Amino acid sequence: MTAAGRDAVHRSAAARIAAALLALTAAPPASHAANKEDVARQVIATHGTYLDSAAPMPCGAGEPAEGALARVGELFAKVAAWPNFRAVYPMGTWAKDVAACRLPAAPDACAQLLAQAGVAFTTPAAVPGIEAPVELGATVGGVRFVSSAPLVMACDLALALARAAEVMAAAGVEKVGVLSLHRPGAAYTFHSLGLAMDVQWVKAKKWGAPVWLAGSFEQDPKERTCEYKPATPKGRFLMDVACALWGAKVFTTVITPNYNKAHANHFHFDLRTGDNRFYLR
Repeated sequence: MTAAGRDAVHRSAAARIAAALLALTAAPPASHAANKEDVARQVIATHGTYLDSAAPMPCGAGEPAEGALARVGELFAKVAAWPNFRAVYPMGTWAKDVAACRLPAAPDACAQLLAQAGVAFTTPAAVPGIEAPVELGATVGGVRFVSSAPLVMACDLALALARAAEVMAAAGVEKVGVLSLHRPGAAYTFHSLGLAMDVQWVKAKKWGAPVWLAGSFEQDPKERTCEYKPATPKGRFLMDVACALWGAKVFTTVITPNYNKAHANHFHFDLRTGDNRFYLR
């Protein structure tokens, strides 16, 4: 088979899987588990798993802190066999960056780093699925995070959010509308580990009202993300925020509505500690 033929087969399979994923979002909740397992098997058969093994990969500069590699191994053991959903969408950008890769911090050390960064937080009782959970105050680094649920997440994500707030503030952001954080028991997502956040709107200092991704984010017909220049001021603002975070490597994953229809109304950011592969779509 020619390279063009293989590419056509790959895209056809990806289109079928993407359609199945979209159908899954519209299915009754009672059928989600069985349907998602079926889609997961399709993804693994076509695109493989999230990791080839649970072995740690090169990450960060210098010698890792005591216990860091063991914590990476524990995380990778949980996620290595997950379906490689990212490969379903061929226009995604992967970038390997060992220096920007972040190892998971020990709980006590992470709490100290948060305190040093001036982040207000409390330590809740055990939270299912989350190692070293914290609950943040609404304002981080001068940016207010508006959420209908408590801002509970893994401490490592909280550290990333402190850095993200600096990047957002520099891009003119003063408020962020959080759609989703921790999802206990959710399958194949870093939300289940408290390491992901979805954002549905962003408020700029120069505008009185929030800019909602639904209706304001502009998608490029050629499926580009940071190479694309939106036509409207609000579209450019949203793209600038996402691409500033991507450029700073604050999060390991930056997903925009370019990813698929299930993400049409929000950004998805996650922190895959110990993973030196950064992803943008």
